[in-house]
Amino acid sequence: MSEVCDVEELPKGTKVGKYFAVWLVAYTPKRAIPQGLEDHRKALRTKTGGSDRVRAVLANLNVSEVNHEHLQDLVRALEAEKRAKATVKQEQALLRRLFNHCRTKWNWPRPDINPACKLTLAGHLTHRKRVMSLEEQQRLDEALDYCVNDLIGPAVQLPTETAMRADECIDTAKWGGVDWTKRVLRIEDAKAGPRRVPLSPRAIEILKALGPSDDPDEKIFGITYESLKAGWRRSCERAGIET
Repeated sequence: MSEVCDVEELPKGTKVGKYFAVWLVAYTPKRAIPQGLEDHRKALRTKTGGSDRVRAVLANLNVSEVNHEHLQDLVRALEAEKRAKATVKQEQALLRRLFNHCRTKWNWPRPDINPACKLTLAGHLTHRKRVMSLEEQQRLDEALDYCVNDLIGPAVQLPTETAMRADECIDTAKWGGVDWTKRVLRIEDAKAGPRRVPLSPRAIEILKALGPSDDPDEKIFGITYESLKAGWRRSCERAGIET
């Protein structure tokens, strides 16, 4: 009641009690979250529709039934979506390792020939080289401070200090891998196998600001790659940086 004593006129239908005054407020629609990820996800679904259909076909086949033409269809679908040749080659390499594993480790007799070998790729390998200037780096650091998710800034800054891949920071880096004495971060499931990442003084500061956690299996960054990518894009837009 102390909060409504200064109200000159209470709304019609107000129920006044000893401690509370209660009245109804007209319903207002739920506020839409600005810059949500729904539009981004919808665009991704549209962009990858062709390859997703081919993957659905592959997912319903037995491993022994997959042939060279099935995987060539996947390559064609990826190239139709204008994927970079490096991306298509990564898909091919993953599938090739899968079939090799079936034959060498599990002794599966079929398929007798690895269907992921000798796939035809039409695209050309694009080399990307983009180095930010010191001024751009300063503007980006300032823009990262405005991210709603406090983990976006550190998730961008740690790879900058250590040359780690973004997916390594998000998916494989765990608190149990941090050796504070030797100043290294052990990555067990890196793309090229287990490795140790040297930590600069700045990298140590970033990690100490985030934790450490008592759970060695806890990931250092509890965010998704999609969230990181969206935060990076918005920060670059705020900083006026073209990527």
